[in-house]
Parts: sequence; C-alpha cells; structure tokens
Amino acid sequence: MTDWIIDYKWHLLILSEILGWGFTFVMIYARYFLESKILFWLSLVITLFLCYVLDIYLFFLSYTSGERFLGWYEWTIILLFVYLFTVGKKHLKKLDAKGFEYAQKLNGGSKNDKEG
Repeated sequence: MTDWIIDYKWHLLILSEILGWGFTFVMIYARYFLESKILFWLSLVITLFLCYVLDIYLFFLSYTSGERFLGWYEWTIILLFVYLFTVGKKHLKKLDAKGFEYAQKLNGGSKNDKEG
C-alpha cells in the first residue's frame, strides 16, 4: 500500500489541495449563506485533514522511503506550509471577508442591521 502511495504521491498531493480548497469554499458558504455551524465545523475538519494532516503524512512517507534526502516533492510540501503560515493566512482572511461581504449583499444586510 505504501508503495502505491509513493508512486502516486504527486497525484494525491494535487487532489488533496483541490479538495481542500473546495471544502474551504464549502466552509465559507456554510458559515455565511447557510449559517450552519455543523456544516461549517464538518467542512473545517475535512479541510484540515485534507490539506494539512494528509500533506504531512505524505511528506514523511516520501521522506522515509529513502529515495532522496529532500526531493522536489518534499520541497513542494515545505513551500506549501511556508506559504500557509506567512501569506496564506492573509489570503484566507481576505477570502473570508469577501465571503462575508458577498453574503451581506445578497441577504440585504446583517441580522443586526435588520433588528436595529
């Protein structure tokens, strides 16, 4: 099984990133449009698993396979995490703010604005 994972590690990395970003949008949609805390937390857990836990697992599996010390694959994952902990946080906050603004436009203002 680990041989198969190592053979298709690039495919798994790309697939996990695509699915992770897809669930990020589901998370924003659930938070602002559906206002569902359950769906929000479920998509958050799935996003964390797909983007971070799986990437770390694939990194260590590839690193310990003995192919090279640090190959392109390992450096790619390192760069993804460097992006995540530096510029990526700002990008995610901007995406969250845009989702909130768009939801406010479609809903005609926030609940607090309607009550007040």
